[in-house]
Parts: sequence; structure tokens; C-alpha cells
Amino acid sequence: MIDLLSILNEIPETISLTEYEDLIPKSSSIEENELDRKENDWSDEFISSFKETQQEIDRSLFCQWYNQRILSFESFGFIENALQLCKHVFHIENFQEFSSLYNILYLEYLLNMSCDQDLTLQQIKQISEEEILELILTFKNTFNQDDIDKRIEQVLLPSMELINQSDEYLKNILIKKLQNGLDIYPIIHSLKLKSIVKLNQFDAFIKELVLNVNSINSISICQQLLTLMNDKQDLEYIIE
Repeated sequence: MIDLLSILNEIPETISLTEYEDLIPKSSSIEENELDRKENDWSDEFISSFKETQQEIDRSLFCQWYNQRILSFESFGFIENALQLCKHVFHIENFQEFSSLYNILYLEYLLNMSCDQDLTLQQIKQISEEEILELILTFKNTFNQDDIDKRIEQVLLPSMELINQSDEYLKNILIKKLQNGLDIYPIIHSLKLKSIVKLNQFDAFIKELVLNVNSINSISICQQLLTLMNDKQDLEYIIE
């Protein structure tokens, strides 16, 4: 197995996992020394102990190989290939210790799909989860509604599934933008369209945004946001 993993290390980082996935040894099929012996043989205890130790060594080698290979891909900028290999070891081989690495690689992949700058794994580790969502919700002036809808669907939604307290972060970011007089109507329109906020909670979400803003520069934007509410009966109360 060690020899095979060494050979696999020679595969260039540019090669997609699909090209060599079948060559990667399966942890479930690690060869162990099988000795023919009778029941209650005096060597049972010794052999059992040897097999357990061997299995631990093999698992350790697997983890080390996967980790080094994944980080090598990432360091050379082949994020998608790194993510593919990490998904393989996490979902297919069921190595749960790769859960955190998979999540952060997925965030890196999503962020670099949507942001102007190419963020590295180390850079993403140094910023907060709320800052990650804020990066996703920062749009160029040239972006139209279709561009915003696409980023909400392809980047924001899957990112929020990976981030704890994402709903609270989202609300805080939007209130801050609204407080600064930024037009968040296209974002809220897209959130409603993509049903990121359940319909029975959407009106409460709009109310909370509007009632937490006291900037006169945001009045016209707040009025626009109120038109997105499903229940129009509360509009007069909110406006007052």
C-alpha cells in the first residue's frame, strides 16, 4: 500500500480525481495478514492484537497521504481538485476527521467563484464566518438582478449551510448595509425569490430590518422593502 500511495503522489496536481480514483486503495480492503488457525488457538490473542495495530497504522497512513495530497492541491491553486479528493475521503471513505477540512475547502471554492480576490485556505481561516457572508453579499455596481440571483443561489445558500448562526449573521449584515444607505432591495428580492427565508417568516424578517434602521438616508429603501411583504395590513403600523 505504501508503494502505491507513493506512486499516486507522482500524479500531477492538474489531473482530475476521476482520472485515478479507481487506483486509490480502499480503506475497507486493506490487506491484513490472515493466518489459518484452529479455534481457541493459543496465538489468537497475539494475532488479534497484531491485526488491530496493523489497521491503526494503515488508517494513519491513509489520513497522512490524503491530508498532504489535498493541501498540496490547494497550495498550487487547484481548489476544485483538492475539494474532490477531500470529498472522496470524507463521503466515500467515511473518514469523519476530514469534515472540517472539507467544509472550509468548500467555502474557499465558493468564495473564489464569486469574489474578485483569490483567497487561500489560510486567509479564510483568519476571517470570521460573518465576514465570509459579507464578502458574498458585496456586489459591484455593474451587477444586475440576474447576477445577484445567481450568487445568492450558487454561493450564499450553500455557504449558509456550512456556517453556524448564518441567519443571525445575514440579518446583521443587511441591517448594517441598510444603515449605511446601501440599496439592499435587489438582495432581499432575491432572498424572497430563492425562499431562503420561509414565507411565514419573511414579513417578520422585513419588519426587523426596517425597524432596526434609524438613518434618514434609508427611508426610500425601507419603503421599497415594505412592498415585498406578503401581508400588507401591517404596512401602516410599520410606517408610523
